[in-house]
Amino acid sequence: MKYPALSCVEESYKENNFLWDSTFYDSLNKEQRGKYSSFDLATFDYSKYVENHTFYDEELPMFSSLIDAILYERYANYLKCEIGKIELNEIKNSFQRHSTIVYDDIESSQLKEKPVIVGNEINPFKSDFSEGQIEILTDCINEVKLFTTSVSPKITKNLFDCNLKGVLKSNNNRLLAYLMQSLNLRGYVTNEWQSTIARSKLILGKTKDTPLTRTDLSTATDQINMKQPKGWEIIDKYIKQLKKE
Repeated sequence: MKYPALSCVEESYKENNFLWDSTFYDSLNKEQRGKYSSFDLATFDYSKYVENHTFYDEELPMFSSLIDAILYERYANYLKCEIGKIELNEIKNSFQRHSTIVYDDIESSQLKEKPVIVGNEINPFKSDFSEGQIEILTDCINEVKLFTTSVSPKITKNLFDCNLKGVLKSNNNRLLAYLMQSLNLRGYVTNEWQSTIARSKLILGKTKDTPLTRTDLSTATDQINMKQPKGWEIIDKYIKQLKKE
């Protein structure tokens, strides 16, 4: 270090009364200490210091270097805190992604060990839609073009019964997630709607001809929680109509 007296900055830079509470002053020689103790604070011109931060180095030895060292330490500490926050968020996100993958793996292994015939389950979505509500949902699905083909009330009912004769292909995974999450938040379907869709294998993904997985739906749900998908207001309009039935 160019100035050994500045070595105390790393430990004491947070002190409000740094000059006297740290070892900086004691590290100065007799002449330097005399200059600090005799300096008249009333003569300090901040504008001159801003214009030239070494302006007072003759009257206050190492003053500009001292200020720089304190600022660097504070900024370094700030960066450490920010890096810590970023790393913590990355760990959390990684844990969530890992948990989702593990959950999917567990589901897959369970399906292999004991096949689940979804069509034989009793109300897998735990829904109780009236005929009128099924018609509302059908209109909603068709207006937002949720699937690559239009659906009839019968198909909509069979979808929620997980008893389709065939499969539907998603036209927008985020809109599908928005609709299902909206129904779940209002108590129309189970909290396990992602797993139910994944197990039923009745809805194919938008970009691939394979059934949507829980990971696909979880990703789509994360996306809509960050930004509402185009067409969300149409879904909200129909969801409100369900209450009137």
